[in-house]
Amino acid sequence: MRGPGGVLYGATELYQIDTTNTETVLHNFAGVTDGIGPEGALLLSGGGLVGVTNFAPSSPFQGTAYKLDMGIHTFHAFGSGNDGKFPMPA
Repeated sequence: MRGPGGVLYGATELYQIDTTNTETVLHNFAGVTDGIGPEGALLLSGGGLVGVTNFAPSSPFQGTAYKLDMGIHTFHAFGSGNDGKFPMPA
């Protein structure tokens, strides 16, 4: 995703590449509460990056929805009820 000022963002781990081609890792997914395996496109929303992971190994969760702004915030862990699991971006 291209952000403000031409900065590129990606989600193998959350990273950015600035206009001088300098890469900065913004977040390494630990896999416990924040999930692993980020999927699909990132969205820029409310001053942060929003995305999903398709796996979270801490039972019973099966993926997370997260937002990265001044830190990573998992705002939902899927698979803990009847809300589905393994989220995929649209």
